[in-house]
Amino acid sequence: MQVEFMADGLLKVERNDSIYLGINTHIPGRSFAVQRLSSQSQTPGWIVDHDEVTEWAPSGFTEHDNEVVMYGPYLEGVTLQEVLGFEAREVFSYLQRFVDAVRLLMDRHIPVGRYHTRGVIFLKDGGTLLLPLHIMQTIREHEPIEQQILCYENTSHPDLDPVDNLSYFLAAISYRALTGDFPYRSETLEDLHIRIRAGYSLDPIYQEPRIREEVSAFIIAILRDPQHHTHSLEEWQSVLATWNRSGPYREVTEQGRDALKLQADATWKRMTRTFNRKEYIRKHGKATVLIVAMVLIVGTIPGTIISRALAPRSTHGFSAEKVVSTYYLSMNTLDQTTMQDCVIDGAGKNTISEVMNLYVTSRMRMSVEMRSGILGAEQWVKEGKPALKRSSFVFGVSDLAVTVQSHTAASVVARATYLQWQPQFPAEPNGKATAQPAVIKSEAYSRIDTLYLKKDRGDWVIYRIVQDKDTLVPADTVTSTIQ
Repeated sequence: MQVEFMADGLLKVERNDSIYLGINTHIPGRSFAVQRLSSQSQTPGWIVDHDEVTEWAPSGFTEHDNEVVMYGPYLEGVTLQEVLGFEAREVFSYLQRFVDAVRLLMDRHIPVGRYHTRGVIFLKDGGTLLLPLHIMQTIREHEPIEQQILCYENTSHPDLDPVDNLSYFLAAISYRALTGDFPYRSETLEDLHIRIRAGYSLDPIYQEPRIREEVSAFIIAILRDPQHHTHSLEEWQSVLATWNRSGPYREVTEQGRDALKLQADATWKRMTRTFNRKEYIRKHGKATVLIVAMVLIVGTIPGTIISRALAPRSTHGFSAEKVVSTYYLSMNTLDQTTMQDCVIDGAGKNTISEVMNLYVTSRMRMSVEMRSGILGAEQWVKEGKPALKRSSFVFGVSDLAVTVQSHTAASVVARATYLQWQPQFPAEPNGKATAQPAVIKSEAYSRIDTLYLKKDRGDWVIYRIVQDKDTLVPADTVTSTIQ
């Protein structure tokens, strides 16, 4: 038997004067996994060519360079992994072939799954070969971790079932085709999955300013929240055809590039702050579960919910201007309940969630250390910004000024200028020792918001917040070492 490497995990196997297509499974020779693989050898892959679906069945196994090679009927083509190196519009053409193939399999009630980019082979004659699902899974399990991430995990959402993952798969590959990188990058599976779940990725247009805005928005919506922005394969067929026909790029001026670069930098800094903050709480807030459990046991939550639904808002009778100032200043006391009384229709949702998380963390630390470690920004500034104690940080709003820009009987538009103080927790060191003490940075951001208010049940409430300015003030940054 003679084995010849072709490309990207594909080999040409010559045996008994016949030629076969070989697939490197990465299983070590004489491994127990070979027995399991052999027992599944009757499960075929599929060749899809227009409206025809035919089986591609493995013929046997051999070894090459101390790794097991599965081989079957010989076909020539390129893997999806190779295609990712092509120009974007060409990638979209191949993705159209992939979508056509998977749709036809689903119409024939043939199982589809999570696809390895080396398990999808575009044939020279125009067909598409999808390797047996168990072969793709075997390759993933036995290849080095960096190859798992490159060819499988980068296009697979850990919380989606195989069918729903198809939309995410196509979005991740489209992102790669347009920008040259996958949306989420890490060297470890755990960290990669954390980033995927957090939606910790920049919009494609920030990576490549030439990308059309509607193309960028379509892709990032799926990648950030695939449960609510999944698309059918029929929709993907239409979208890919449009991108391939009209092109995904546009002309961009130097001024346009510079503006997008500034937006990208600001967005990435904001996302990084939020991500690090949530990770810090996730990794250091295990006792939160106990606190919540205690509250549930006591049984106060249902009663609180009912009583709050029936009771008037704490802001009842406030002027619109006072509702705005109350919303911001309540951050200093971690009073998410009052903040919720100030808003409606999801306004300030992320900020209130952040305050709620910090509140739970502060209660947890108070029960253990007899101190929360969180200093309200307004009081801390009034006291002259004293040095921070170990493991302490500043959070909240200072220097608040609220002005009413327009006022009618039914609506108010207000403008708020303030300094937002928030912690920048240190990133994980990835196992590398460092002689420098880890620190928490308390950073100040100069912000200007436009707030829109209306009447609800007789009270002024904020229903929309638009952030017009968000600029770091480096001179105001203070630090605390971690205990």
